[in-house]
Amino acid sequence: MSIMSMSKVVSFYALRIGCLVCTAFVFISGCSTKDIIGDVANTKINMAVENFRKWTPENIQKDPQAYLHFCEAEVNSSLSKMDASKIAINQKKALMSNELESQQKKTAGGEKMLDELKAKYKEADGGGGSFPIKVSGYEFDQEKAKRTILRVVGEIASTKKLASKLENAVARLAGSSSDLQSRKDKAKEQLAEIKVQMESLKIQDMTKDLATDLAGMTAALGGIVGVGVDDDDASATPGLEDIMANSKVSVNEDEFSAIMSK
Repeated sequence: MSIMSMSKVVSFYALRIGCLVCTAFVFISGCSTKDIIGDVANTKINMAVENFRKWTPENIQKDPQAYLHFCEAEVNSSLSKMDASKIAINQKKALMSNELESQQKKTAGGEKMLDELKAKYKEADGGGGSFPIKVSGYEFDQEKAKRTILRVVGEIASTKKLASKLENAVARLAGSSSDLQSRKDKAKEQLAEIKVQMESLKIQDMTKDLATDLAGMTAALGGIVGVGVDDDDASATPGLEDIMANSKVSVNEDEFSAIMSK
């Protein structure tokens, strides 16, 4: 096949790549439409597209080995970023999981204390006992017992709300870790394909099939390099301090009668 004909073949597939790259950015990298329209996402997309834009069909035709080495370097760089992101995600997930366990223990302890306080208060208030009452080694007169019951109810509500947010955060981080692993697997598959193409070029001249494979590789790599790999999902998940700061619940004293009726 002549160089002129080969150039036409590669140019034909290059025209298709423009659309495929954009599609690959969304579906292979796992970015949502919301991510794509953001300034940060747009910047990363533009950088990735610019890197690959330098490799026109003509430039690939002139030096396919250099193009494959470029692809190999891009994939390896992305794999390193994915590894760093996964470490950050797992660290944050461990922190959230530990705090979730702590809040669940606080809830259980608070509920146990509340049940005992209410039982002793009702007994003393109904004439079956007297104030002060003793719970967990502490003495409570009637007013102190009332304030403590209100405070414990508020704390239980707060810890339950916090635990729910933590559960959601842990689940989201677990999903992010799984998604990142899938992207790593795809990147490794592409890396293996690159090595195959390198070996193919060593034993044969540029053929129509090989030109097609190389042109298609740009679209495949578009969803792996430059986008999503360092969009640390851990940073997108609310931090522990943020979750705790927004999880405070207050209880009005007017609710005391309703609490004691349960």
